[in-house]
Amino acid sequence: MIRLAFLGVALLAGLLAFGAFFLARGSEGGAVDVKQAAPAPQTPEAAPEPTIEKLYFLRDIDLGAGDIALVLYQSGANGKALIIRDAAALAAAKDTAHVTAAGFAIAPNRAPTPETYAETYAEIYRDDVLVASVQCSSPCGPTSNTDDAGLTALGMPLVRIDDQFDSYGDYLTTIDAVATDPNYMLLNARPDGTFPQPQRPATLTVRLPTVISATDDAFNLETHTAKVRDALTPLLPDGARLDRVQIENQGFAVLGDKDNNSPVVLNDAEIPFLEARFFSVLAHVTGTTTLPASAYDTLSNATLDQHNTETDFAAFVTGALDTTCVDCYFLKIEGDFTDTAYAQDWRAESYSLSYYDLREAP
Repeated sequence: MIRLAFLGVALLAGLLAFGAFFLARGSEGGAVDVKQAAPAPQTPEAAPEPTIEKLYFLRDIDLGAGDIALVLYQSGANGKALIIRDAAALAAAKDTAHVTAAGFAIAPNRAPTPETYAETYAEIYRDDVLVASVQCSSPCGPTSNTDDAGLTALGMPLVRIDDQFDSYGDYLTTIDAVATDPNYMLLNARPDGTFPQPQRPATLTVRLPTVISATDDAFNLETHTAKVRDALTPLLPDGARLDRVQIENQGFAVLGDKDNNSPVVLNDAEIPFLEARFFSVLAHVTGTTTLPASAYDTLSNATLDQHNTETDFAAFVTGALDTTCVDCYFLKIEGDFTDTAYAQDWRAESYSLSYYDLREAP
């Protein structure tokens, strides 16, 4: 009995072990996919913070040579520029006023270049001549990138003046005043290239009556030039002069149709009028932009030299075309035609100058 009981216990233990094995393999006999827990994420090592180099933009400037002016852009009220000329304050800020190297560059003796720099933070001038500019490689951004060492509190707002002059003397006088009066400076308004500008006197171009010369007659250019000069010179105001008389050969005229203002074409060709030649006449004057109306009347009467073409023209039209309507046509020439003198072009004397008024606003 004891032996049978032992065998029963052993059989029961075997059945339990087989059932556990069957459950472990699954009812279909496939392997069970046992998922392992994902490893804990690795925390990346913190990148070392970049070293921020401070650029002390006044440190390398000789503040004792000449009159030094510092312009701080976008530092005043409403983003206006400020100028600081207090020599003692600039010297005191020499080792403290700075910008960060990450966003700025110092460009000695060079104006801002938009291709490289988005904005200018500051400019330094000696005797009103740029010696260095502090420029941002991108928009200058927060003021945390800069330290003006309290200089903005001493700054005066820049007030720009844009002047126009019609007198060269007044233009030069104002330049001298800006250069000698400490209340004014050119700063970044100093013009590029030649300065002061060379004198550009007023000019006037007068068109005189077109010359019509019979083909059989030799037109004397020198004689007509002298006629124009003699007639015009006494009419010029004080300070004006006749520079030159320009006469150009316009050649022969062609037959034109008044209805369309175009040349008449016969057998695929224009019809030239060979009985006369035409010459345009211009007088170039310096020192004035106008003449009295009576002067143009005088010039017209004194310089009119036009061969009468009416008889020849009538015969020309009826001979070239099967028509009796002579008035339907005209002589068309290259360029302008006139039988009176008038002002064709003029340019007034003009000079521009921009500078800054540095006086304290009342």
